[in-house]
Amino acid sequence: VPTEWYHDGIHYCVSKGLMNGTSEKTISPAKKITRGEVVTMLYRLAGKPAFMNENVFTDVKAGSYCEKAVIWAHGKGIVNGTALDKFSPDKNITREELITMIFNYIDYDLQEKNENNGILYPNLALTYADTNKISSWATSAIRWATAEKILQGKPGNLVDPQGFATRAEAAAIFIERF
Repeated sequence: VPTEWYHDGIHYCVSKGLMNGTSEKTISPAKKITRGEVVTMLYRLAGKPAFMNENVFTDVKAGSYCEKAVIWAHGKGIVNGTALDKFSPDKNITREELITMIFNYIDYDLQEKNENNGILYPNLALTYADTNKISSWATSAIRWATAEKILQGKPGNLVDPQGFATRAEAAAIFIERF
């Protein structure tokens, strides 16, 4: 629906081939997005580059839709697993995981272009009501997303770091940043 807040982001992601529909006629913007889907969007955004790494995750099956994306992104330091040998591709992604993957992708992309990353905001005070719920590994990414006005808080000045991201929220971040 063109009047919905998520329309432009979803349209952008679909038209750029970053996101597919959930069926031939539906996009399911309110559906929670998975870790595998987000890493696949980033791999497509990068142009599906070639890589030499091997799969270290036992739960990323050979030939799966996200196999190449996970192997590439892990090799570039864009993603980590949920355990030493697990990536959890079908697990719904949290908001802090989503922001961290995008933050890491941008850092990777700037390094590939030999540009000064300049994406850290170490002195930015986070003033969300639930700042104390942000995982330590996600703090830099949340600071960056807040400073760049990419992360939109939720009502009540919440960042909701462990809340699950939807397809619409992911698409809104992609159009905002890419």
